[in-house]
This record gives sequence, C-alpha cells and structure tokens, in this order.
Amino acid sequence: MSIIPRATLKKLAITPLWRRKFTLADGREIHREVGVAIFQINGYEGASEIIFGEPGDKTLIGALTLESLGLKVNPRKKRIEPEELLLL
Repeated sequence: MSIIPRATLKKLAITPLWRRKFTLADGREIHREVGVAIFQINGYEGASEIIFGEPGDKTLIGALTLESLGLKVNPRKKRIEPEELLLL
C-alpha cells in the first residue's frame, strides 16, 4: 500500500474509511487509518488503498498502487515503466 502524509490527504479531501493493523519488520504492530485515492503517474491512472501517514512515517508509492496503474519499477534503469497486465 502507499503511505501518504495525513496532511496531504486532508488537503485533497480524502477521508479514512477504516483502520487496519500492520506488522513492522521488527515485529512491532501499529494501527493506521486507510482510505482510497486515485493516482495519476506518467499518464496512467488508477485507484488504490492508501495508508494515512503519521509523523515519522515515510511517504511511499507501494506495489499495490503501481499494480493498479499497470506499472512496475525497473531497478536497473531506475524508473517506473508499464507492466504487462495478465488476466488469469
């Protein structure tokens, strides 16, 4: 999921829909509010769940968001590019 600062989401009039528990890499559990936003990146558009970031949280465009837009990260070229969408 993507993490967007709460203040940014408030300016965009995006409201939380529910609260979820997340487990961090060190095993700690945290709770964050979650909502839905429409993203637009490089001409691609799609909706994705978002986490309302709290102070200390890093802003992140997550894999679920990229997948909803049909995009992927190419680490060799250090860029975002289209991903082939599969319907299985």
